[in-house]
Amino acid sequence: LSLHDALPISAFLVFMRHLDGAGAAAVAAFADRFGLTKQETRVLRSVIDTGSVPMASEVLDISPTTTRFHLTSIFDKTGVRTQAGLVRLLIEGASPFAAG
Repeated sequence: LSLHDALPISAFLVFMRHLDGAGAAAVAAFADRFGLTKQETRVLRSVIDTGSVPMASEVLDISPTTTRFHLTSIFDKTGVRTQAGLVRLLIEGASPFAAG
C-alpha cells in the first residue's frame, strides 16, 4: 500500500461562463427588482461571471474589501446570505415559471 493509495483524493470543477444577452437582461431585471445600484450590479455580474470575489475584484479593478462591501449590500437588499443563495434567487427570478 503506497502513501498515494492511503490518502483520499479530492477534486472539484469550476464552471465559468460569461453572461449572454439573456443572462445580462436577467441581471438587469434582478437589479431593478431589488433596487441595486449600478456598482452593485457590476459587482453582481462580475461575481457571477468569475465565480469569486478575488477574481471579480481583479476584473473590476477594485479591492476585494470593496467587492465584499457591495456583495454584503446586495445580500441585505435581497435577503440572502450566500453567493449560492444569490445565484439561486437570480435563476428563480429569470425562470419563465417564476411567479410574476
